Amino acid sequence: MVTLEVHQFSEFTTRETDALAALRSTVDFGVPPYTWASASDRPTRILLWKNGELVAHAGVLDRTIRVGTAQHTVAGLYSVMARPDVRGLGYGSAVVRRATEVVEATMPAARHIVLVCLESRVRFYTRLGWNRVEAPVRFDQPDGPQLMEITTMARPVGLSAWPTGDVDLCGLPW
Repeated sequence: MVTLEVHQFSEFTTRETDALAALRSTVDFGVPPYTWASASDRPTRILLWKNGELVAHAGVLDRTIRVGTAQHTVAGLYSVMARPDVRGLGYGSAVVRRATEVVEATMPAARHIVLVCLESRVRFYTRLGWNRVEAPVRFDQPDGPQLMEITTMARPVGLSAWPTGDVDLCGLPW
């Protein structure tokens, strides 16, 4: 039996916390050693359970970023993962689709959903309606602003076109 649940990280039980740690230990994210936004700044989690075991996860947050000279409210998608032994079964796609539904239902100001990912994951997100952000993307780090070394992608919420200009995430990456 497969179930999808939406939880706030602040309300995680020991079961959910332990299950997420176990799932995370099976995934090699392969991302640069940036300082990432804290768990408390990444509140909403989508959990996919199969036969009582957590096998996939995605999270969403809201953030105001700058594109060009204008501020934009976006949703950030982060920590999309599926246990290696269930990849290819559609669970990753399911949590991303559910995350999109959560954004549409609970974040009315967000006109786009934004994520950062390895080049090896671009094809997966492209199949789900995401596009590369071609402009340079900057973000904060403890030693000052940095340029994102990995791919940034965006997906519209509704019919909004991605704005023109360099991107500043206005904080730590998620």
